[in-house]
Amino acid sequence: SFIYDTSFVVPVIASFDIAASPAGGLVAASHVATGAKVTLTLTAKTINDVAAVTYKGAAVLKVATGSGVALTGTGVTDLGNGRATLSADDWVVGERVVTLTDTTSEDTLTVAIQDCTDATNIYVGSLDSSIVITAGARTKIVVDAAESVGQGDMFWVDVTYADKYGNARVTDNGFVSVSANKLGVE
Repeated sequence: SFIYDTSFVVPVIASFDIAASPAGGLVAASHVATGAKVTLTLTAKTINDVAAVTYKGAAVLKVATGSGVALTGTGVTDLGNGRATLSADDWVVGERVVTLTDTTSEDTLTVAIQDCTDATNIYVGSLDSSIVITAGARTKIVVDAAESVGQGDMFWVDVTYADKYGNARVTDNGFVSVSANKLGVE
């Protein structure tokens, strides 16, 4: 038999909650290396701060101040510049997961979501702290010199450690020996 509880109230969305879990188990305010995947769990919440399990709306996810941001996931359309649309059909019991990757450092990211499909009921939410993107592991040495130098002229060469995306590792110290194997080069 079927019993209907008349005191049951359908959980209606009032806001969004965003939780971030960078790969490696770091918290959102921690530094994350370029290229690392950060899992964003987006949850529709009721006015009583419980999951709005019936939520199925289109929303926009915004990641501000990042320049190498990519957003992926089921029903996620990356629009570039840290913006993505989230399809209405891919919310599962009022929740969904979006993967964020940033290949540019130093970036300090803020994450927000909004559903403006109903002008009288605008639902918003944001991550409670920033995600700081730092250069990844050192994979190459970048040498930068003047484009042209006159014969016999002295010139400076800048040597920088960089990650695989070309981001400078500004906190690294090391010794680099430069030599030339051509006659007349000192």
